[in-house]
Amino acid sequence: MKYLIVGDTHATPHNLEEIKALFKFINEKAIENNLDTIILLGDLFDTHQIVNLSVLHTYYDIFKKYHKLDFISLVGNHDRSVHGWNRKEHALLPYKDIDNVMIVDDFYDEGNFNLISYCRTEEEFLKFCKKKTSDTLICHQTFDGARYENGFYAKDGFDLKKVPYKNIISGHIHMEHKFDNVFYTGAPRWINRSDANVEKKIWIWDGKQDFQAIETNSVCQPIYSLDLDESSEAPTLKSGAKYILNITGNKKYIHKMYDKYLGKAEIKTNLIDSKNVSVKESMGINKALEKFINEQYISQYGIPKDLLLKEIFTRLL
Repeated sequence: MKYLIVGDTHATPHNLEEIKALFKFINEKAIENNLDTIILLGDLFDTHQIVNLSVLHTYYDIFKKYHKLDFISLVGNHDRSVHGWNRKEHALLPYKDIDNVMIVDDFYDEGNFNLISYCRTEEEFLKFCKKKTSDTLICHQTFDGARYENGFYAKDGFDLKKVPYKNIISGHIHMEHKFDNVFYTGAPRWINRSDANVEKKIWIWDGKQDFQAIETNSVCQPIYSLDLDESSEAPTLKSGAKYILNITGNKKYIHKMYDKYLGKAEIKTNLIDSKNVSVKESMGINKALEKFINEQYISQYGIPKDLLLKEIFTRLL
């Protein structure tokens, strides 16, 4: 039997249209590949104990709309409260009564594999591992050797030597990577700038060792980060993608790039002009500030200089 595996989705009120598009895509791929079961690796929600009703209702509609699919969903750390600890208290509770949805908030034996929801401590996790009935575990956990999206190794990972499973598939870490016997599928969406310049995927799994990737850039907004300097060709920005432009150069070059990409990308600058604007105390604060703003300052957010000066002078006066 084959399954479709989907990593952390992290729905918020601001990305619900993308969440809907993603699950429509998931349904289409399930039909194309004759798949019946979708495994969600947790963190359907984003805000822990604060449950937004729009997000809650969106997932309810998704599960009802795609009723021909069976959903198995782990409860992730973002689906739980950060205050206190009750395994049965989480944001996915309302979906437990939906016929085609299985919510895993502790240990579950599916037959071909076991599932364990997010555990706060290694002791709690290993206690569930003692119920092992399969060689394969699907979970939402950090293991020693895992790396975060920024490339740093996770310091709080559980000791793999203590875990009795031969194969582990996990959510929680948004960057796709493998090490030892662990496969982090990564998130199916681009969530923040740490996700820039990587492909995001969902996965067809044969229930054993084989994974087939399906890229999601046709339904989820990719993030690209580009470094530009005076030797770079001005890039053409793809429609539907988010860009972060890191621009290094002299004042003239940075202004040129600002004018070209303002409103089309998030812009970060690194000014390397050797010449600095010279201001004197005798000029008075208004004149000195106006000279600096007009000749040297570059707004990170593209605020027009005349409006910036007007606001500054208003506050000063």
